[in-house]
Amino acid sequence: MKPALKPNTIDLFAALGNPQRALVIQFCLSAKSVSLCDLTQAFPDIPRSSLTHHVNTLVAAGALTATKAGRETNLSVNRAQILKHVKYLTEMMGSP
Repeated sequence: MKPALKPNTIDLFAALGNPQRALVIQFCLSAKSVSLCDLTQAFPDIPRSSLTHHVNTLVAAGALTATKAGRETNLSVNRAQILKHVKYLTEMMGSP
């Protein structure tokens, strides 16, 4: 019997499974660092409160790293964390 998924792996993939969060990650991959203001300008159809919720979910899951810079929060994709969970899932699946 294979081990169960780790809760933080489930949280990460659940966070990435939301279409709007996937767009946020995709946008953040296009730059080294992105502010919430940049996100609101890039996605004017998504209310700022919803973007904040999505960002907080992605940060909590480990997909994004948030760094305070004065009054603004800069976001960057935590590639190492995402790749760690992809590797874990791949190893867990084993070979066919």
